[in-house]
Amino acid sequence: MRFYSLLPLLFACASDNEIRLQERKIQTSQSTYDVGIFPVGDRETFAITLQSIGDAPVFVKEIVTADSEHFVVLENWATSDTDEDGVKDATQIGRTTSEKDISINFRPDEERTFRSRVTILSDDSTAPEQTEEGWSIYRTTVRGVGSIPCAEIYPSFFDFGKKPAGGSFSQEFTISNCGKEVLTVSAFDFDGSSSFAAGTQPPLYILQGEEQKVRITWIPAAAQEPDYREAREDRVTFSIITNVPDFAPAIEIIGNSCNDSIKDDWDGDGDFWSVCAGDCDDDNPSVYPGASEFINNRDDNCNGQIDENVLNDFSADDDGDGFSDDEGDCNDFDASIHPNATEIPNMIDDDCDNIFDNDTIFFDDDGDGYSERDGDCDDSNSDVAPLTTEIENQIDDNCNGSIDEGFSSYDDDGDGYSEDDGDCDDMSLWIYPTATEDCDNTDNDCDGLVDEGPEDQELGACTYEVDNAQSNEREIITTDGCSTADTKNTWWFAWVFLILSSRRKLASYARLR
Repeated sequence: MRFYSLLPLLFACASDNEIRLQERKIQTSQSTYDVGIFPVGDRETFAITLQSIGDAPVFVKEIVTADSEHFVVLENWATSDTDEDGVKDATQIGRTTSEKDISINFRPDEERTFRSRVTILSDDSTAPEQTEEGWSIYRTTVRGVGSIPCAEIYPSFFDFGKKPAGGSFSQEFTISNCGKEVLTVSAFDFDGSSSFAAGTQPPLYILQGEEQKVRITWIPAAAQEPDYREAREDRVTFSIITNVPDFAPAIEIIGNSCNDSIKDDWDGDGDFWSVCAGDCDDDNPSVYPGASEFINNRDDNCNGQIDENVLNDFSADDDGDGFSDDEGDCNDFDASIHPNATEIPNMIDDDCDNIFDNDTIFFDDDGDGYSERDGDCDDSNSDVAPLTTEIENQIDDNCNGSIDEGFSSYDDDGDGYSEDDGDCDDMSLWIYPTATEDCDNTDNDCDGLVDEGPEDQELGACTYEVDNAQSNEREIITTDGCSTADTKNTWWFAWVFLILSSRRKLASYARLR
């Protein structure tokens, strides 16, 4: 009879016996997932973490991204095949503190920022929005940056000059990362003489804004004769293989190469002529091509004749180039050499100005120690050269391809805005005036507000507009001035009590027998 005596309680007021259903609730560990910066064409897998924070397990039916071309949800998140088609399509996350990582593959295909909404359909009983089929909707944001790696190599050419055979000589080359992601140097290649070697070996990983020194050592091969006129030339093309698309820097390195060198040590007597340029006596500054011939039993002008035409008329144009000796022709036996000739890099004074190879890529025209071949991007301005300190003047002072970097007028992160333009964090591509406000506890659009909505509503970036609201309210029935829970739940409990009572009676009857 005690069970029957409890039945009136089932029909008491809701305040006495209200039935509370267990909540099913999920969330992600972050409102916005920032993948990072990766090279265009790469594939990077990252995880978003689903968390069950309700009293009951949550069944997850579907996970999709709005930009499925660049953010691909990997199929390994699913653990059950609900439609029995042989493909797993859903999963369940346990209650309270259970978690599950969902793998997403980021696939940047161009140099820009990428952002996508991730939508998760589940049987969450607390979500404010649901589909027409009744599945609850939860959303989060993922974002990443596709970038083309950038590398700079300095110097792009090096001349060891005139060095003795058997010695050991070295030069450092600098590889700089001018991009936004890790620069990978995977290999070195030497094409040419085997007398050159790199002391630092790849792979090398150079972080954004950093550089790596690579030392190249040269051991000159033995000369065929003691003097450098017969020394064997050494040269090599040094290539650096990186993850920069269409970038294969080929650095030319030479040693004991008289024809391609402009080092002063090739001119032994200071007459501006080297042996390879035609000086037939590089110990005598009065002997060189184009010098005046005298009766002295010596080939003064290096034309292969001795004391020829010493009484020659210097007003005559002997080589037919339009200029005589008196008119400034410094070699009236070579028609390609005269005051109006164009200087070419050949270690010869083609235009008779007493300077060889000036106005060519070999020559340091502005006297700053660098020629165009050495990487000088403006060889008419001595304030512009590699390794020069950059100043704010709208000029690329250090020849690295950037103008005024390091100053407030320079757009450091490449988002189109500098600090002078109002960028409140010029090191982040997600922060600049007019940027989309994400739910990331950051002032993305530099308006002084954090995570605000389109109308500046507080934390508006952390909510979504609800298209199809889910009702989580239970129906309340008022009877005789007393509010109760839905009576179908009450009758269910009544049936339970009746069954239990019947079982108790049967047990008592069995004992009596």
